[in-house]
Amino acid sequence: MSLFGRLDYQATSRNHVSAAFDFMNYRAPNAYSGNPSYSNSSIETNGRYNIHDRIFVANWDSTISSSAVNNLRFQWGRDLEVAGSNAAAPYVSISGLMTYGENYALPRTAEPDEHRIQISDVFSKVFGRHTFKAGFDVNIIHEVMINLYNGTGQYSYSNGSAQATFNAWVEDAYGINVGDGLTASITAPSRRSTTPSHTSARTISITTTTPALSKTSWKASSKLTLNLGLRYDVSTITQPPQPNTLTPLTTLYTSTINIPKDQFAPRLGAAWQITPKTVLRIGYGLFFAKTTNSTYYATRVENGVYQQTFTCSPVASNSNYCPALAFPT
Repeated sequence: MSLFGRLDYQATSRNHVSAAFDFMNYRAPNAYSGNPSYSNSSIETNGRYNIHDRIFVANWDSTISSSAVNNLRFQWGRDLEVAGSNAAAPYVSISGLMTYGENYALPRTAEPDEHRIQISDVFSKVFGRHTFKAGFDVNIIHEVMINLYNGTGQYSYSNGSAQATFNAWVEDAYGINVGDGLTASITAPSRRSTTPSHTSARTISITTTTPALSKTSWKASSKLTLNLGLRYDVSTITQPPQPNTLTPLTTLYTSTINIPKDQFAPRLGAAWQITPKTVLRIGYGLFFAKTTNSTYYATRVENGVYQQTFTCSPVASNSNYCPALAFPT
């Protein structure tokens, strides 16, 4: 479902205001695993996608004088992407035979839940045959990532032959004691199977700012126009709150996120009217893109300390279950 609305308002002869709002809900059952067919699987291990987008944009054009105008823009947006489960945990894999239960990568309650506030302003002034523009752009992004990979546990059976694998699953599924010290239940960690990767999810906040941008246009002649511009970009982000200090190398790469402060981006352009019906345009520009948030997330969160993984492997002993796991808060 998608709704879109737009409002235009001429406040005065010198001021024009417009606003638009986009509302979108998208639902796709069984879209997490999108292949047309699967072997040894079931619909239980699939999942659904729900996407909610809300975007509001406002624009204010103001005529200051006969030779000066100003354009102010504002954006508020939210992008929430959720992947739900088709079945209850745990995920069970019987090698070469079947899988069932909640997919080990689900649910994803926020991947991401992104909130954005952006403000930009551009002032334009005409001096004879010369046009000058200057402005700024501030883009604030707060992103929440909740993707608890293997958070509800996984049981993986692989005992050589298909028959031995199936027998091991039957023994756990029905709690049958065959005297090998591996008696367990699939509702609890099993020493015959594996319950890996219990992880915790965190949030990340990123601010992208463009302190200054400028552009000048000069009409050198009736047939030649030159454009010169310069933009400066810098992205800031809070440093990792809990680095991995196990070794000097892990300390180095998980303590600090580099913030480049030399991103000056020039713009050059020219338009030459060769004939009344032919115009040649050339241009050059250097551009800097915002670093993807998943890179920041990996550095801040997936460093072996802030978010941890615990694995329980099958080992015969007098104990019926895997040792208790302590999860960080």
